[in-house]
Amino acid sequence: MKALRLTKSVEEKVPGAERRSGHERNIWAVIDGKRVLRVTLPKVHSGEVPVGTAESIRKQLHLDKEQFPRFADCPMGGPEYEHHLRDLMARNLL
Repeated sequence: MKALRLTKSVEEKVPGAERRSGHERNIWAVIDGKRVLRVTLPKVHSGEVPVGTAESIRKQLHLDKEQFPRFADCPMGGPEYEHHLRDLMARNLL
């Protein structure tokens, strides 16, 4: 998975997307004014994201193995991802 594509997908699709730069690049998902999850992105600007790093980002996004490629490759849009997060919140899984 390309680093730039994954980074853009996270930055564009995470609801509220509060960015914080520093030692780590963190993006907070904000729903209804509340931070619901944090995603830490690698500082890789080109090339492939290591498999372990991609798996960690997948878990931080609370996506299963079928949803993650759809999220990164763009068939899953921002509103669909926000709906997924709201569903997890309603079931007290987030």
